[in-house]
Amino acid sequence: MKRSTAFLAIGTFVCLSIEPAWAPPPLPVNYFPHGLVDEVQNEETIVISTQDSNVAVAIWRDFRFDNTRKVSIGRTTNGGGSWQDSLITLKKYDWHTDPVIRRNGAGDFYIMLMDMMAQTIPLPEPYRMGLAFLRSTDNGVTWERTTVLEDTTLTINEDKPWFTFDQSGGVHDGNLYVAWTRIVMDATDPVRASQIMFARSTDGGYQFDGYVALDSGNDYSVCGISGFPNSAGTWTQLLVGAGGELLVSWVGYSLDTSDCTTPSWVRTRKSTDGGQTFGPIMEPMQTFGNWGTIDGGLYFAGNILTAVADLTGGPFHGNFYIAYASQDLSNVNFQDYNIELYRSTDVGNTWTGPVYVDDDEKGSAAVYDQFHPQLACNQEGTLVCIFYDQRTDTVAHTTFDVFAAYSFDGGKTFTTNHRISQFSIDPVSIPSLSPASVDRPARRTKRATAAAGTIAEYIGVDVTGDRVMAVWTGTIGGTQDVVGATWTIPFMAPKPIHPGNRDSLFQATQFHWGTAWKSDDDHYRMELSLQATFDAMLFTAESDSNAVAYPNPTAETTYYWRVKAFRLSYADSSEYSPTYRFTIHRCADLDGDGFGDPEVPENTCADDNCPAIPNAAQENLDGDAYGDACDNCFAYETPGNIWFKTGDINENGLFTSADIVLLVSYIFKSGPPPQPVAAAGDANCDDTVTAADVIRLVNHIFKGGSPPCDACAG
Repeated sequence: MKRSTAFLAIGTFVCLSIEPAWAPPPLPVNYFPHGLVDEVQNEETIVISTQDSNVAVAIWRDFRFDNTRKVSIGRTTNGGGSWQDSLITLKKYDWHTDPVIRRNGAGDFYIMLMDMMAQTIPLPEPYRMGLAFLRSTDNGVTWERTTVLEDTTLTINEDKPWFTFDQSGGVHDGNLYVAWTRIVMDATDPVRASQIMFARSTDGGYQFDGYVALDSGNDYSVCGISGFPNSAGTWTQLLVGAGGELLVSWVGYSLDTSDCTTPSWVRTRKSTDGGQTFGPIMEPMQTFGNWGTIDGGLYFAGNILTAVADLTGGPFHGNFYIAYASQDLSNVNFQDYNIELYRSTDVGNTWTGPVYVDDDEKGSAAVYDQFHPQLACNQEGTLVCIFYDQRTDTVAHTTFDVFAAYSFDGGKTFTTNHRISQFSIDPVSIPSLSPASVDRPARRTKRATAAAGTIAEYIGVDVTGDRVMAVWTGTIGGTQDVVGATWTIPFMAPKPIHPGNRDSLFQATQFHWGTAWKSDDDHYRMELSLQATFDAMLFTAESDSNAVAYPNPTAETTYYWRVKAFRLSYADSSEYSPTYRFTIHRCADLDGDGFGDPEVPENTCADDNCPAIPNAAQENLDGDAYGDACDNCFAYETPGNIWFKTGDINENGLFTSADIVLLVSYIFKSGPPPQPVAAAGDANCDDTVTAADVIRLVNHIFKGGSPPCDACAG
């Protein structure tokens, strides 16, 4: 994006035509990599070949074979037009699950999955499982199993694994890194403890150096907490920086022993020596709504992380990105989930964000959930994010669709969102476990009720150039099926950001929108009007950046603004963005009670007598400068809004004979007045300071009588 900005002259002119509202790009054709089958498939990932962008391999968890957890692989050679799929048969144990596919720097495909004994009740003794790695050097035609990473000394569940390769070109280039949650079990009880584990391979996944525990959780026994299955956390992700720096991240928990709460955080540890040693745990972002439930009653996993590093050599080279769905607890009515992205430009030392990927409403106006994001980055540094979104179900908020958004400016802004799935996803319609029937065999309903069966925990996306391929879990066939799509990154109308739609502002000096196309190839026209139809323009600006300054609209009225994007190399333009409206209300009002902050002379509203505490009635019993809501002594005007204790004449906080002496001196000998105000001597609160007040003090101090009244309370 160019940084220079040129403005047209400010003025009012008549627009001869009104352009239609923004329309999203056409839906891409959806396909089914395995066809529609009579069982559950989910937890998909995908990679595109670096040698031929028409070749891609997708993998997913598959229950259609012998009624147990298996993993299937699908391959296309024509960009998704047709697929061949088969079961992965290279296995050591009974079950396969939680598959992930990635690509190394040489373009080889790698699959990692959990290779495990069947989890019967009780567990077999000894119970064994490991992380199996498969490699293909011919674009997914053939596969070999390189190893099974396995600890045979413990009864464990190696859960939610993820892996990546060092592709930095440095001394650790080619290293394979894997991280996961280890849950220690035995045959009778369930969970004893968990850890975030890490291992590395320096020979392409044939041998691993051993295990490193990155996080062993907290000692919850001090709070009487037991049976915490993911006490160390889960949702691991790994990022490798431009200098080979390795950052492992996960969602973990801190323990506040003062109240025994366990807030969840994105936790990270960094290695600068190729995974041999790690620095301390850092907690850059707090998350909300982990292991949550979205509208419609669908249980889902919550703050599942997705992460990607930019190693493209472009303007954002070295950037780290982490995104997840987090709950907005300030939206008390809906507590909706939004897709939040955080960016680090210093290999994870510091982070900025959140940037909202979804363009749904925010705050109290938000009613829809967005969740299960997945990120990818192309060779130019363009970010692609897909996610599930309920906005197409405006009534029940039960069904949802796959949406996509893009960032062309290194994660600073995202584009307008557009829908990818042709068929809305309805997991609630999937039957729960039930007996066999004539037209529905029992295996047809397998895994329909468990958390992993209701929607599973991740979907997949990859991008090369402007071509995007994604796979997700659909329900068009009446069960969970793998669905996919291939499309080209579209050129869409920009997404307005600030001022936000329906904002009420004191001033609006800058307009800001999401970058709509690639760096140095984008240009924008922003328009401001007093009419929603834009018949006459108050202000128009041309800009090569995604922001323009404006000499502050000051009239207290409603304004409308929109923006259009231009691609220089294509000599074309987008439609206008959705129109955003905002209102200027020249009343800086910190507490929102309709009265202005006294220190802002530009306010057109009356000054607030209690700027930090809402008090719309502006009650002020003593008529001083402080409203009763924040007046320390609202029955008397006191210097500096101080509180005083009636009868404590010398302000030492006590009632003593010294107070009697001072009060007698004041009344009968014209001595100094009580402090801090004369009313402090009004011990009986009759609005006068007389001998009766001396008698009240004497009776209290020497005879146990009633204490002086509280004059400040009125």
